[in-house]
Amino acid sequence: MRIVECILKWAVTCNREDLRLPQELETHDWDRLLSATGMKRSLESQPAMHAVYSELAERWGPELRYLAKLPRSEDTKRLYEKLTVLYGWIEDHAV
Repeated sequence: MRIVECILKWAVTCNREDLRLPQELETHDWDRLLSATGMKRSLESQPAMHAVYSELAERWGPELRYLAKLPRSEDTKRLYEKLTVLYGWIEDHAV
């Protein structure tokens, strides 16, 4: 899930036409990053993609970032599929 955080940070730099991410956006907060990309309205206008984003953003808390035990393989597969879809959407919509 860090990959989505990273591509959101990349999209912020694209939107701002800057090579560096502003210090105030050095965060794990996807909603804050999404707002800074300029893609929030576009995402919200696509209910299926917004649902994928919302589900993943909700799960991206400290407990998942620092998970000590391995998740079940079926959970991992579903998570990977959703992350792939969201990553592609962000990449396609970045300014």
